[in-house]
Amino acid sequence: MSGSRKRREEDRSDSAAGPPGSPPSGDLKAENEALKKEITALKERLAERERCEASLKECDEKYRILFQSLDDGIVINDSGGVITEWNPAMEGIFGITKEQAVGHTIPEISSLCTPCDTRSRGEEDWVRSVIDRMDRQVSSQPRFPFVEIPIMRPDGTFRIIEARNFSFKVRGDTFDGRIVRDITGRKKAEELSRENKEELNNLIESSGDAILLTDEEGRITKFNKAQERLTGLTADQVLGLPAWEFQASRSSPKGPGLDPLTWYKEIWDRLLHDENDQFYR
Repeated sequence: MSGSRKRREEDRSDSAAGPPGSPPSGDLKAENEALKKEITALKERLAERERCEASLKECDEKYRILFQSLDDGIVINDSGGVITEWNPAMEGIFGITKEQAVGHTIPEISSLCTPCDTRSRGEEDWVRSVIDRMDRQVSSQPRFPFVEIPIMRPDGTFRIIEARNFSFKVRGDTFDGRIVRDITGRKKAEELSRENKEELNNLIESSGDAILLTDEEGRITKFNKAQERLTGLTADQVLGLPAWEFQASRSSPKGPGLDPLTWYKEIWDRLLHDENDQFYR
């Protein structure tokens, strides 16, 4: 190719590209616009991702606050049985810190709290039997899945707890958990109430006065020995009867046109619905 021909081809090439600083050709404009749109879309996706991450962080913070402030103890373990979460309530109930619990299995930690009368069976065997019982309770009694368990904390303090199992999945991984409540105070109150009822029952039975007790509907729930001697009836004959029927059956008419049943029914209606003490002869 001669030098003049070569120069002419270079000149045509330069003229096609345009002089320096001239506007881009149609193809370059389209590429620039597409690139701008892609950059804009990328920025929007990045901003959306940042918003999602901020939202997840906020949700995680709320969950963490709730988890830490619950009165119920919560322990969570992974699919391998290793404890990953142990909230402050669990520390208070079991007397075992989160640092001591996390990284160990439920049987390993719970075996530190087995009651003295079960230690001959082996601590971990006892714990596994309790977990099995909790699993059965969830299946058989879904409306009340809690199981009562006595424990002895490492410091020697006796407690009665109420516990239930639950499971959940996160990104395909299965986790197991337990909700635990310390019901020691409630059980003590129930025992005290039972003792008080027994003491009251003994006082009523040994009283020389004829005593009759009813429930809120006026049905006889207590008929002491003195009442049996006075009426010649046994408690079995009157328990469950409306008190006004019992009294009416042993009374004469109270006035013209007023039968004993109506009379005593009106009296008992007032007794059952008026908190003030009332006396009738």
